[in-house]
Order: sequence, then structure tokens, then C-alpha cells
Amino acid sequence: MAAPYAGHRARHPAYGGRANDERLDRAAALAREAGCTMAQLAMAYVLSHGPNLYAIVGTRRPERLAELPKALNLALAPHQLEYLARGTTQPRT
Repeated sequence: MAAPYAGHRARHPAYGGRANDERLDRAAALAREAGCTMAQLAMAYVLSHGPNLYAIVGTRRPERLAELPKALNLALAPHQLEYLARGTTQPRT
């Protein structure tokens, strides 16, 4: 099964590299576990870093923009934040 971001990677090969592939895999796994989209997970990750960090959101589809407010109710645990950032701990369910 192809990764959900495979099309994006094909169009934007400059984002390649093993470290980024591993980060995307971790994000996909946690999004599945949390029952959310990768975009919602990414937004929750940004929002977890406090009020002085802002997300700039861009999308071509209105339905993608409409799903992002759900990230406001998605709280990531400290071990999930660490796992996303560094991959140093395993996610706990």
C-alpha cells in the first residue's frame, strides 16, 4: 500500500531524505492512532508549541481547510510530541 503522501513526494522530491521519510511515517502512524488526518495532526503539533508560534495554512480544497479546526480539540501527549519530533520514544495507545 502506498503511503498517503506518496503523490506529494513524487511532485516535490526536494523534501526527500531518510529523516523526512521517517517523520512522515511517524506522523501517519499517529494520525491513524488518533483517528485524524495528517493535516490535523500537524496543526495540533504546531498549536502545542504555545501562543507565539503560528501556522500558515494553504490548501487547494475547501474541504481540507474545513477539517483543520478539529485540530483544536486534538491534544497530543508529551510522549507523542517527542515521538513526532525525534522518534525517540514509541507512541503509547
